[in-house]
Amino acid sequence: MSLGDESLGVNSLGSNEPAPYDISAQETITATIPASAVTSASSIVASPDFTIDAVVESVDVIAIRQDLIITEYPATIFAGQNVDVSATKQSLTLTEYQATVVVSQNVDIAATTDALVITEHPASVFAGQNTDVITVADTLVITEHPATVFAGQNIDVAATTDALILTEYPAGIFAGQDTDIAATADSLLITEYAADIQVGSNVNVIATKQSLVITEYAATVQATLNTEVAATTDSLVITEYPATVFAGQNTDISATTDSIVLTSYSATVFAGQNTDIQASSDSLTLTEYPATISAVLEHSISATSQALAITEYAASVVASTSDSAKLDLILANQEAMALQLNELWVLAGLDITSPMTVTPMQRIAGAIDLDITGDGVTTTTVTRQ
Repeated sequence: MSLGDESLGVNSLGSNEPAPYDISAQETITATIPASAVTSASSIVASPDFTIDAVVESVDVIAIRQDLIITEYPATIFAGQNVDVSATKQSLTLTEYQATVVVSQNVDIAATTDALVITEHPASVFAGQNTDVITVADTLVITEHPATVFAGQNIDVAATTDALILTEYPAGIFAGQDTDIAATADSLLITEYAADIQVGSNVNVIATKQSLVITEYAATVQATLNTEVAATTDSLVITEYPATVFAGQNTDISATTDSIVLTSYSATVFAGQNTDIQASSDSLTLTEYPATISAVLEHSISATSQALAITEYAASVVASTSDSAKLDLILANQEAMALQLNELWVLAGLDITSPMTVTPMQRIAGAIDLDITGDGVTTTTVTRQ
């Protein structure tokens, strides 16, 4: 047998022993009986050729006289953590990556060849007063809050790491007017009654142990637009109302804390023929009217979206009395052409006063009504009504 440029030996004709052969890429095999083994002394080539593929491990290859048997066995792959496994037709690649382990306190970490064991131990938590303790899966949060201490006069306050000591001393009592004093074995109650104080705007009130001083000042009131100011004997009420701003086109509006500024810019207006322009203090109105065009002989008419141009050409007219009828006919034709041109202008949707309405079966623009028939694919017929 021949394999590419190499040969696969066979011990003898009829032998089932495979000749040893190792390939790393696909090969084409041609079976040939040499001339020395044939009575006719001519070599015999088998047809057709066949191919064999290179195989990975876990594959048995058995070759006999004219057959090549390849038996594939499944392979078991053991991979540790943090390992990527990628397989191709001829290879299996294992790529190992390093792992980062983040653990909390009171945790033991034991690593083996392909495993990582994390063992958590219980922890004892000691916290003082005014402390919150919050436990989640792997975190213990201790939050300490400040404490508010209310103590009367003649009391010493001493604080340690986790305790607060209050020591009370005998005291002399000074009380002003409108105050009741009641004493028991371990407490002294001082009850003060509220006094009604009525003051106007711009008044300072200063209180001491036994007196109350009220000083009144003059006030300056500044109010913006749309604000009402109402004054009584002892109060000043300022009420603000929303303002409505009307601005025309080409106007910038800028607002500050207490003012609004409108800045008007000049505008350029483009209008076609047959258009009225009306301007007021804050608006500009353009009204377009339909135009009737009458043109005599030797005139060229051209229309754009905003203009209609009529060009007159010099003509030599030689007419006799008998040509009067022809001239009247020509003028009549000119009027008919002008009407047709105006209708084309309307059908093109260029007449702002006659918008076109289009449906699958009809088109209507002004006085023009067109019916649409046919299947819309091979034949469509438009007929004026």
